[in-house]
Amino acid sequence: MPSLQKSLSERSLDNPSYVLGQYWFRQLNGSRQLIDFPPAYDYLNESLSQLLVYTDLTDKHVEIGLLNSKTSNAFVMPGNHLFLYSDILQLLDSEEQFLALLAHEVAHLDAKHYERQQQNSLQEQQKVLALIGTSIALALAGSDMEAGSALWVGGIANHSENALSYSRSQEQEADRIGKQYLEKAGINKTAMNQLFLAFSKASPRGEQKEFLSTHPVPQNRASDSLTTIDPISILFKKENKAYQYFRATLLTYRSTLSDSNHINYLDHSTPEIKRYMSILASLLNGAEIQTELVEQLDESNEYESYLKAKVYIKNNQFNKATQLAKRKLSIDPKNITYSTLLSMANYEISAELLEKKPYQYQTNQKLDALIAIFKHEQNLPLTLAYLAQKNFNSGKTTEALSLLNRARKLANATELEIINRIEKDIKLILNAQEKINLPST
Repeated sequence: MPSLQKSLSERSLDNPSYVLGQYWFRQLNGSRQLIDFPPAYDYLNESLSQLLVYTDLTDKHVEIGLLNSKTSNAFVMPGNHLFLYSDILQLLDSEEQFLALLAHEVAHLDAKHYERQQQNSLQEQQKVLALIGTSIALALAGSDMEAGSALWVGGIANHSENALSYSRSQEQEADRIGKQYLEKAGINKTAMNQLFLAFSKASPRGEQKEFLSTHPVPQNRASDSLTTIDPISILFKKENKAYQYFRATLLTYRSTLSDSNHINYLDHSTPEIKRYMSILASLLNGAEIQTELVEQLDESNEYESYLKAKVYIKNNQFNKATQLAKRKLSIDPKNITYSTLLSMANYEISAELLEKKPYQYQTNQKLDALIAIFKHEQNLPLTLAYLAQKNFNSGKTTEALSLLNRARKLANATELEIINRIEKDIKLILNAQEKINLPST
């Protein structure tokens, strides 16, 4: 692979880092562990935006993914991509700790740690790519996420003393840069210290969490953070209900995994959040949900409102789902989540569904709605075309191109324009991948 250039925009197809990171991002988006709950992604985006404004990134757009896993981990990939595992939320009691975690991860991107590590050793880079490929393959196969995550983190560190030392210095640099973001955002920068104290308490017998497997031990990182302790800022309001619902959502997903019987992830001190978690767990597990509980969900709360609409659709209460979506859209007409829900409830295409969306999770919502609508209308060419786009976004290139070929044979002139546009977008990315010798999948 060619040397990666720092001067290029982080999200340009001319930047090999972005092409590489986007390739991995698509593969992981095909994982069965991917969490599908738009309000959680909205909150994560809003949280990141508090920090990204203080970075030196040329492009401050960061693609995000949430994975349901038994592993406590978070990581970034080149080209401004970030993933969080659901299990890590059990360690984070406060929003300040969560923002400290995001600040640390964003700092890796801002400091160009991947590019610097690649420049450190081309030979080591090839080992990284091989291990990351194995990790993604395990995730796609639905294998134990701990195994995949261990390979991922091990790949970045390369299981060699030189690489581990380099990784540790990067981690400490990310801690310190992250503290600067927190301070500029009006957040107590000692939240970084609290973050690693939380990790330390989670492994009192010296058992390292996955997030820490190639990092300095949490006690050392906490001590490093303690070198300068400032008074708590009054600019940041610690109690944020949106964070509590975000955490509750990811822990509810975590409760559905096979090892969760002995741990009560669904316990919460706030009655309405506990009720929300119970209903979401029932939805995820396919259990029956009492009607009176669903009606108690608060439509002014984005998490509860979305859950309410999803239960309505699951129960074929399409009129109720339609009315709820219309009430939300009367307040926010551009909301892609409720435009999608409305379209899936009444099979009508809104203008929002035809516009490009900035984030992959928003595009996924749009594609799900378009596939459902055209399948309902028995329009096979466009059903296949949008299914091809979704397959490509999930790392399934061969299937996507095959679906486009089938769609082309059945399409009229108007439908061909849409098919050609989708194919053109895919080919642009494939050409960029070919330049750095990435395989098609």
